[in-house]
Amino acid sequence: MEKLTLPIPEQYGYECYDGKILTFDIEGGEVVLGAFEYEDFFRIYGMHISSCSEMQSGRRYGTISVRN
Repeated sequence: MEKLTLPIPEQYGYECYDGKILTFDIEGGEVVLGAFEYEDFFRIYGMHISSCSEMQSGRRYGTISVRN
């Protein structure tokens, strides 16, 4: 797994990333970062989760499949 360096949250309109679920999407060749509260993420993407795993640290990661 690759490590990512996240942008400073305040530069992108987020107070912090703590407790957020981060999404990464590619639009027009650019990576678009989203930061969601748990309830908002599952309301929007819950039915589209295609995989979920857990790191040794306890953090979870996975993929969602959304067709436009």
